[in-house]
Amino acid sequence: MIKNYVLLLCVICVYTLNAQTENWYFGEYAGISFDPTTHAFSGALTNGQLNTTEGSACISDGAGNILFYTDGTDVYNAQNNIMVNGTGLLGDNSSTQSALIVPFVNAPTKYYIFTIDDASGPLAYSVVDMTLDNGNGAIVATQKNIVLLNNTSEKLCATHSANGGYWVITFAQNNSNTYELLKAFEITSSGVNTTSVDSYVNSNSPDARGYLKISPDGSKIAIATNDQDNLFLCDFNTTTGMVNTAIQLEINYTADLLYGIEFSPNSNVLYAHSYNSTQDSALVQFDLTATDIEASQLIIDQVTGTGGYRGALQLAEDGRIYRTTPVSYAIGTNYLSVIENPNVIGTGCNYVQDAIYLGSNKEAMQGLPNFIASYFDPAFLSTDSVSQNLDITMYLNKYTEVLTIENNTLKSIESISVFTLTGQTILDDTNISNNSTYTVNTSNFAPGIYLINVTADNQTITKKIIID
Repeated sequence: MIKNYVLLLCVICVYTLNAQTENWYFGEYAGISFDPTTHAFSGALTNGQLNTTEGSACISDGAGNILFYTDGTDVYNAQNNIMVNGTGLLGDNSSTQSALIVPFVNAPTKYYIFTIDDASGPLAYSVVDMTLDNGNGAIVATQKNIVLLNNTSEKLCATHSANGGYWVITFAQNNSNTYELLKAFEITSSGVNTTSVDSYVNSNSPDARGYLKISPDGSKIAIATNDQDNLFLCDFNTTTGMVNTAIQLEINYTADLLYGIEFSPNSNVLYAHSYNSTQDSALVQFDLTATDIEASQLIIDQVTGTGGYRGALQLAEDGRIYRTTPVSYAIGTNYLSVIENPNVIGTGCNYVQDAIYLGSNKEAMQGLPNFIASYFDPAFLSTDSVSQNLDITMYLNKYTEVLTIENNTLKSIESISVFTLTGQTILDDTNISNNSTYTVNTSNFAPGIYLINVTADNQTITKKIIID
């Protein structure tokens, strides 16, 4: 499917997410959901079966129905029952990012569940086939707990690859004492490439805990380690899987042990949840467009002296960032907090403590679900070719997979071309006359990133889209 967000520039784009992230399950039997049409927050979920201190992962179908969810050890199906063969995965509910679900490329009924153990455990994957068990799905017995790395940290993230698949990334040890290697595994139509692309980051941290996040546009990676002032920011290449230009960011506050981190939807702001052993905690904002990123930091929220512990941050399809604020390792809260406008620098980001009530006996702990970061990218737009006088709307019927392109000024569309990032032409239609609307059937498009050129009134815009 194609995923677009509403973007208030001269081009107006309607966002569809293939409903992959509509349902979240996390913490002690807690959950929330989002409307599959409007993508707005729609309420708490009270039927979840997870009881996890930290990580989880979930995935939904195109209509917004949950397919399955996991804490990295057990997998639950849409009936909230243990999936067939869905126990004994190699994650751990006390691992920061214990699981991550990634669709197969060119196999819409199959999914990988990547799992990561706590401390220095293995990174592995298992395969879910949704055609099994009468459509409830099952773990394929011969493709369960396939180990990619014997020892890695508790960090796991993913994004779309510019080559048409996905990158799954972890932060591993370069030696027996410190975590210094970002290892990116590419997923293509051939499966998981077991040979990783390795990049060195001089973190010098012995601690496996804390989040690894990639920005929605895929250009940046942030690494938080549960160690003093170890927050690193790197550039990421979605074609090669390499990172470079790593910089270290220090928190100017007594609570300087890093755990939860997240990027804003526009990928220009980074948020970090830090804490310390005396239960001080802080929510810190960094302006990634600043000349001095470290100096741009601003404490958005802080707790001093009691009740502050490590918590998670997770961007959602409604454009908000959700936060957990547990009291201690074993004591959560019945609420989620929210950053309402995370693209805004300063207090205008509008942080709201305890914004969402999860229900009695439903607690948010240290973690929130792990998703492919590029699902939340609102900016698939090449602004260098946008005309101020050309108003084009693109939207996709997610059920028919037909992309509709409309010229809102009612001037005729003159040409449409679609091509891959490597320059391969998929569609080139220059024989269009007297039409202000044009449709493209995307059902036969291979998964990947495409550029669409639309020319009307002798002006051209370029739109970048993802099909998966």
